[in-house]
Amino acid sequence: MNITTRKFHNPMTLLPKTGLLLFLLLVLASDLSYCQILSHKEKLQLADSVRTIKVWTYIKGDSTYSPYLEAIPEIRLTLGNKGYQFKFLTFTKADGISPEKWKNGIISNLKISEAFLEVTTQITVRSGDNTQNRTINYVVDPSGASIYNRNQNNSLDTVHINYSCFAEAELYVNWKNTLENGFAPVYSKIEKQESNDIRLMVKWALTGIPGSKHPIHANESATMKEPEKTRIEFTGSIGFMFASTMDVAEGSTILHPGVARFHANAPYGLELGIELNTNFDVTGGYQRMGTMINVNTPKLQERKSIPTNESFILVGGNYNYRANKLLSPYIGASIGAFNNVPKDDYFREVWYFATGLHGGIKFYLSKRFGFRIQAEALYIIHPDDAPFLYSMETFNVPCNAFSDLLQISVNGGVILRIGN
Repeated sequence: MNITTRKFHNPMTLLPKTGLLLFLLLVLASDLSYCQILSHKEKLQLADSVRTIKVWTYIKGDSTYSPYLEAIPEIRLTLGNKGYQFKFLTFTKADGISPEKWKNGIISNLKISEAFLEVTTQITVRSGDNTQNRTINYVVDPSGASIYNRNQNNSLDTVHINYSCFAEAELYVNWKNTLENGFAPVYSKIEKQESNDIRLMVKWALTGIPGSKHPIHANESATMKEPEKTRIEFTGSIGFMFASTMDVAEGSTILHPGVARFHANAPYGLELGIELNTNFDVTGGYQRMGTMINVNTPKLQERKSIPTNESFILVGGNYNYRANKLLSPYIGASIGAFNNVPKDDYFREVWYFATGLHGGIKFYLSKRFGFRIQAEALYIIHPDDAPFLYSMETFNVPCNAFSDLLQISVNGGVILRIGN
C-alpha cells in the first residue's frame, strides 16, 4: 500500500540528548511503535464532521481476511469511548475484486460524516531449539491454528516459545486528496510488542484518533455488544495453621490469669472470587479446622486438652499483579467472623470478629484450571473480658478471653475458572 508523505511523530526529536540512551533501551526492549499523526486542523475537522466509522479488521497473512476475535471488542470499546458510531465490514473473495479496489470503493463513497478504519493485526509464535538453533514461525488465526509455518522440525526436544504481536491502524476520509493508486490515510499508527496481548496493541494503535465532538452512545444492536468479561474462580484449599496463644482468666476479673494454647493443625476451605476487572477481585470464603486447646488456669488445666472446631467466614478482595497469562501474584484483605465450637456438650461456642491479610501467587495451567500458594494472617478481635469457655457441669466459674488471637497459616489450592 502506498503512503503519502505527512508529518510523523519522531520520538528522537522530542527527547533531549541525555535521554537518547533511555530511548535506545526502550527500542531494544521490543516495544516498538510508529505513528503518522493528524495536524491540529485535521483533528478539529475530523472530530467535528465524522459521526460514523466503518471498520475493516483482519489478520495479516490470512488469505481469508478473517479477524482476531480478541481485536473486535477492543475496537468497539475504544471507538465507543471516543463517541463514534461504528460498523464492521467484511471482505470476501466471492465479490470478484481485489481487497485494495474494494477498500477504495468504500472510501470513494464515504459521506462527509463518515470515515473508514483499517486495522491489521498479527500474532507470531517463535520457538527455538537449544541444540540446533532452528526456529518455527507461526501466524495464529482466531481458532488457534497456524496459517503457515516455516523451518519446521518436529524432532525438537527442547523448545522455547516466544510471542510477538502487532496492530496497524489506518484512518481514511473522503475529503483528502488521493494518491495515484488510491487514498492516503489521514492517520496511521503501528504498535509492536513481545507478547500475545493483541487487545493492548489495538488499543494503543487507536489512541491518536480524536474523540468526536458529537458523541453517539447507541452504537450497535444487542447482538454486536461486547460479550460479558466477568470471570469467576472457585478455589479449594488445604494447608497448615501454626500454633497460637490467647490470654484468658477464670472469673469475671483477671484474678486467675492463664493462657489458652491452640494446637497446630490443617485448615481446609472453599473460596469464591469474582473478577471486577483485570486487577481486582472480590472474594468470599469459608475455612474450617479441627484442633485442640490447652487452657492453663487453676480449674481448666485439669482437663488437659479440649477438642474444638474453628470456622472462619470471610469476605474481602484481592489485587492481582498479572505478570502474564500463566502467572499472577496477588495480595488481599478480608473481614468476617470467627466461630469456636468445643466438641464437648457442656462448653458453649463463641463468635468473634475476624480480619485478615493474605498474599500469594497463582499458576494457571490452562484457561480453566490452575493452582495457588498462599500465606495468610488472621486476627481474631473481641471486647475485653469476652466469654471464652463456660460449663455448668464441670465448674461454675467462666473462663474469659483477655487478648486477641493471631493465627498464621500457609496453604495450597486448586483453582477452577468459569466465565468468559
